[in-house]
Amino acid sequence: MTPDAINTAAEILTNLRTRTNSQRLPLGDFPATCHPKLLDDADDIQNALRLRLASHGLGA
Repeated sequence: MTPDAINTAAEILTNLRTRTNSQRLPLGDFPATCHPKLLDDADDIQNALRLRLASHGLGA
């Protein structure tokens, strides 16, 4: 996955979690370019998501 795809995935997931940008996208409609193909890609998305959520005061 490209860094842009990882950031896009993390941004979408952050918006869903924080309910910002009125985003209510079902995960089935998640862009294909944002689907992790490898476990390392999933870990990269999770790490980016964790950082974003922490910046919103969520998670640890």
